[in-house]
Amino acid sequence: MTIPVAPPVQVEPRPRGGRKTAIVVVLAVVVPLGAVGLAGVAVFSRGCSEADRALLAPLASDPLLALVPAGTTAEASVRVGPCDEDEEHAWAGRSLDFHGSGAAVVDFYAAEAASRGWTPSPSTTDDPPDLCLSRPLDGTTAYLRVEVDGPDEGVSLYADADGPVGC
Repeated sequence: MTIPVAPPVQVEPRPRGGRKTAIVVVLAVVVPLGAVGLAGVAVFSRGCSEADRALLAPLASDPLLALVPAGTTAEASVRVGPCDEDEEHAWAGRSLDFHGSGAAVVDFYAAEAASRGWTPSPSTTDDPPDLCLSRPLDGTTAYLRVEVDGPDEGVSLYADADGPVGC
């Protein structure tokens, strides 16, 4: 018995380049750029440093946080920020419940802070606080922020060892 043999198949060589080469080239360029981009994010989103953590005690013990204006009820204790990888500065503060005039509370903290060396500071946000003051603290700038209207009602102090945080 004879087994028929199929004639040889002529295979045309695939042209160089094409879709697979384009995908490989795109991946070779995009993936390293993405890694560089993520490294850049890690560099710029540094979180709190040890120097920032060292600012927590002086912020939390600032006498302004112990003051409670007339007509106001303050949170029982000063809260201190976690100062971890999600934060980029140190902070401490107290929530306040205003029973009287918010303007009187702002005036109270403005006068008390001025007597302790705090000076007016322009706000750096689109949603400025009711009061923003600053003063030097351990080689950087500390900021006092007073809010009498909104979700962050209270008095807070902020500082970043790497430079100004603003209000």
